[in-house]
Amino acid sequence: MVAPPSSEAARVWQRRLRDVAPGLTERELDAVEARFGFRFAADHRAFLAAGLPTGPSWPDWRYGDPERLREWLARPVEGVLFDVRGNGFWYPSWGRGPRT
Repeated sequence: MVAPPSSEAARVWQRRLRDVAPGLTERELDAVEARFGFRFAADHRAFLAAGLPTGPSWPDWRYGDPERLREWLARPVEGVLFDVRGNGFWYPSWGRGPRT
């Protein structure tokens, strides 16, 4: 298992971004996870704690519209489902596929 990046590594990455707000607090991170029913990966959590990227290409975890954030979260799922339905995408480790 790979260790998550240090807070310093996350800060270095944040300095490369143009628009960065103060990072999310542990309380804010916990609230996002509870509200939307998921857990950030350890490295993503460190990244968002070091600084919160802002702008149209980034979800606004602090002040964003909850419905818009749900749309952000749904995109990867919709993409996989599109490929399962339209392109026969299926990992054998997932078990029996929909067409088998």
